[in-house]
Amino acid sequence: MAFLIRMLTRKPTTYTHPLAYQEQKDIEHTAGSAAPFSRFKGASASQPNAKLIKFRNLVGIQSAWTVTPGRPAPNPGIYKRIVDEESKAHFGFLLTTYIVNSFFLLQIILGAALTALGAAGGPSVAVTVLGATNTIVAGILTYLKGQGLPARLEQATHLLRTLREHIEERERELTEPDSLLDVDEIVQSIVQMYKEVRQTAEDNAPGTVLAPKGAIASLIKKTEAGNQVPTPEGMGGKSLGDRLKEAQTAIKDAAPAMQHGLEDIRAIKMKAEREVEAREDKIQKMAVEVKEDNDHNRKPTW
Repeated sequence: MAFLIRMLTRKPTTYTHPLAYQEQKDIEHTAGSAAPFSRFKGASASQPNAKLIKFRNLVGIQSAWTVTPGRPAPNPGIYKRIVDEESKAHFGFLLTTYIVNSFFLLQIILGAALTALGAAGGPSVAVTVLGATNTIVAGILTYLKGQGLPARLEQATHLLRTLREHIEERERELTEPDSLLDVDEIVQSIVQMYKEVRQTAEDNAPGTVLAPKGAIASLIKKTEAGNQVPTPEGMGGKSLGDRLKEAQTAIKDAAPAMQHGLEDIRAIKMKAEREVEAREDKIQKMAVEVKEDNDHNRKPTW
C-alpha cells in the first residue's frame, strides 16, 4: 500500500540531458550573443559543432531562441513530448499492474473463504456479501483486461523508451566533429518513428476497428468500384419495388420471343438429327457395297 501511495503522489519526472541543460543556461546567460559551451566535471570546455546544435534545436532538446511572451501554447519539441509520454505510460503500467495483481490475490482469498463457508454451513449473509464482492472483483478484472491493460501501457513504454534512446544515441554520435550523419535525414526519421508510435497506440485502443491495409485494401477498392449498387436517386427516383415490377413486366413481354426462339432451336436440332441419320444410312450402305465387292473379288475363277 505504501508503494501505491508513493506512485500516486509522485510527479512525472522530466528527463533533462545535463549537457543540454548547461548549454541552455549558457544561452540564457549570453542572450544568444555567443555559442553555448558544454561543461562536464573534470573536463575542459568544448564548443559543440553546428550539426549538434541544429539537431538539438530541431528535436527539442534545447532551444537557441527565446519564446516570445503571449504565446497561446508552448512548443517544447518532440523530445520532451516523448519523455513525458514515456513517464506517464510507465506510471500507468506500474499502477495497473499493481491493481490487477492485487485483485487477483483478493479473488483467490474470496474464493477460498466462500468455499470454507459453504462447506461449514456459514451464515447466508456472509456468503452473499463475499459472493457479491467476488463478482465485482471479477468484473473489474474483466474490464481491465478488455482495455488491454497493463500490456498496452507496457508496449507504449517500451516503444517510447526505444525512441528516446535512439535520439540520445544520435546526439552522442553528432558530438564527434567529423560525424558524417545528415541532421535533416535523422530528424525526419525520428518524426516518422514518433508518428508510428502514436499510430500504434491509437490502433491498440480498445473498441477500435481498423481499416484493411496493404494489398487487400486495394483489392477491396477495385471490387467496390466494379460492383457499385445503384442508389434510388440513380434509378430515376423509383423505389426498389417499382423496379422489380418493371423487371417482371419486361420478362413477361420477352416470353413470346423466347418461346419462338426455343421452337426455332428445336426445329434446327431435329433437322440436324435427320441429316445425321441420313448420312449414317448412306455410310452403312456404302460399307455393305464395299464388302460385297470384296467378297466377289475373292471367289476363285476356274
